[in-house]
Amino acid sequence: IETNTNISITSSKTWLQVIIMIKRLTTWLISLGILYFLKNIFYELKDNLEITKNIVTNTRKIGYVFIIGTFIKLIISLVFFYSFNSIHFISKIDNKIIDLPGIIVNIYSKYEFNIPILILGISLLIISQLFKEALKIKQENELTI
Repeated sequence: IETNTNISITSSKTWLQVIIMIKRLTTWLISLGILYFLKNIFYELKDNLEITKNIVTNTRKIGYVFIIGTFIKLIISLVFFYSFNSIHFISKIDNKIIDLPGIIVNIYSKYEFNIPILILGISLLIISQLFKEALKIKQENELTI
């Protein structure tokens, strides 16, 4: 019998508990960071639809958040892959380890490397560079007029 499922992981090692907590919070922190920078962009665009230095900066920051978040998730998944290589079934009644003879359970942590998100982050860095060049050209045109 083969199945794919999610497992709630706990550990008695403090450093693994910290990693588990970071893993749970990473997606929320990335989302909050992106929303914060998007708020700044929309605030700039509210008054006029022109490219400003703040829009360039916030677009670049969103790109970095996507890229760094992708690699943080990859590193955490690698830590899980090399740290959780055995499993014990613990009774909910008396918290004792249950021995299940004849049952073999293999657990392999999946690598969390989201290539589309990485490509999106790189694309945003390129777009922010294009915005920066457009802003420079706009300022040069204003000086010649």
